[in-house]
Amino acid sequence: MKRILNEWRRFILSENAPSIPYNDERLEKKISLYMYQEGDENYGLVLYRKEKYVDSFYVIGYVSIDLLSDEGDADFNCIPQTYQIAAIYVEPELQGQGFGSLLYSLAFAVIPDGAGLTSDKYSGTLAGAQRTWKKLEKSSEYDKRKTPMGSDEFDDDGKKTPDDKLDDCITGMNLGDSNATDHSLEKKNNSLGKQLFNNYSKQHYQNDFMNLDDVESKLLNTAVKRFSNIYTQAAI
Repeated sequence: MKRILNEWRRFILSENAPSIPYNDERLEKKISLYMYQEGDENYGLVLYRKEKYVDSFYVIGYVSIDLLSDEGDADFNCIPQTYQIAAIYVEPELQGQGFGSLLYSLAFAVIPDGAGLTSDKYSGTLAGAQRTWKKLEKSSEYDKRKTPMGSDEFDDDGKKTPDDKLDDCITGMNLGDSNATDHSLEKKNNSLGKQLFNNYSKQHYQNDFMNLDDVESKLLNTAVKRFSNIYTQAAI
């Protein structure tokens, strides 16, 4: 049974894996960033390197950011304005090289000034990302955002601070140990993240793709499918 499970994990992990090696011989040296956006409510960031001479690429990693605060819903203020990291991954062979931290920095760079980020409140967060959130909570580079009444922690049942409705974040989900943080974090100074975001985004449009619209669609689809494969493998 263990052998079968390990083979299944290897199969899942190989699904939608990059078909080209991550090296300077096949890939352009500069990193690029494609952002998919739906108003101010959803952002999808795909970090990649273009393959030389053709309309192909190597996806380094991906992060999806969704607006968590629901204006007009008293049970779902979640210390407005707060966004959640709905999905994030770095290609396994590139993990441990700083790309995860880069994706978080880019995520903080795209949300509006004064807004905050928190962990996924619908599907939970895997152990590796949970450790990242704990580091962010303790870092002096981040503030725990507060409501006007001083609450800096989500109230997931509306009973902890009944007089403060702006911290209510009643999702109806029981995430248990997979809940990574109950805070809305704001990065005090993310000028470097914004600079990198601008540089990588500019590079995306400087790439010599013949059909940019087609490439952008493939970038997003590849990243979403790859996240699903990696998340599934990690959760087995």
